[in-house]
Amino acid sequence: MNVAKLAERQLFLMKAENLEKRVRAYYAQTQDVDSLIEYGVAILVRSFFCMGSFAELIQDLIQEVYFTVEPTAVMRQYLPYFEDYFTADEWQTVVNRLFGNHTTYLAQTEEARVNKGYLEQTGTLDNRIEGLVYLVEAVFEDTIGKKHKLTIRDTDSTFNEVQTIQVLNILTTLSIFDTADVRKYETYVSYQTPGKIIATSHNSRQKTKPTAKEPETIAAQQDAQQSEKAPKKMVAAAKTRSFAAPASAGSEKESNKPASNSTATKEKQSSPANPPKNTNSPSPNVEAKKKANELLQQPDISYKRVSKNEEQTQTNGNSKKMKNRMNNALGRSKNRKRNKRK
Repeated sequence: MNVAKLAERQLFLMKAENLEKRVRAYYAQTQDVDSLIEYGVAILVRSFFCMGSFAELIQDLIQEVYFTVEPTAVMRQYLPYFEDYFTADEWQTVVNRLFGNHTTYLAQTEEARVNKGYLEQTGTLDNRIEGLVYLVEAVFEDTIGKKHKLTIRDTDSTFNEVQTIQVLNILTTLSIFDTADVRKYETYVSYQTPGKIIATSHNSRQKTKPTAKEPETIAAQQDAQQSEKAPKKMVAAAKTRSFAAPASAGSEKESNKPASNSTATKEKQSSPANPPKNTNSPSPNVEAKKKANELLQQPDISYKRVSKNEEQTQTNGNSKKMKNRMNNALGRSKNRKRNKRK
């Protein structure tokens, strides 16, 4: 199975563990020494900018190549970047193996040695704000004038402009990003180091291991379920009370009736139509009082038969008519009143 070459996305964004596996798998499959060396240089550039260390991911593989593999021009060009991978004696052996002597080494590796000096520097700025995640967003131009953006995440913002530009220019010497004979990072154009706040984040492809529920968590879930059921019970109880409300309202109305109504009810029950069990004859005044009450509740329309308005009729004749109706209801006659006067 063929292993695809690593692009800048893998080299500058992939996690360290996965990146190491990909580089080792690629070299084991292809034995492409020149690409392996350039991958190593790109990883050193990422390690310079990032907060985490990537420098030692393939250190042993680089050592093995410089000790055993037939030297190539790429191995000689980038040898200074890997000086820290060897002891003093091992370094002298490798230099003699690739260049024959130290003088030739110095003459042919001047640019790489200068760049290596920048990779060993630390940041000089005091601009880091706690809680922000910093990026390096660089723009390069290829050999046909097309621009390409490179992003390196979780970086150290304390490097100054000279340090950042010098290290980014190392990528213009690499050929591993070339496509169809076009040097992708031919010329450096610009860069910026923005700081961002990561409020929330999620990765749908990242598998999370299920954790066992603790007893406190289970108890909290049960309490939440019971609290959800409680409102439903309260609604059902409210509905039951709403059905029973009319009957209770009716009973309250009956209990709040005036005493006269209750007295009339009792008198009605004592009327001849509903005689009490232990009475031999009804009271003679009950029926008369009942008729009098009915007459009092009827509207007075006498003002329509005479040339008086309603207010005059009610004022002048209300008292007299009331007395007449009461007398008629009680069976009293005018002749009887006249006899009493005589």
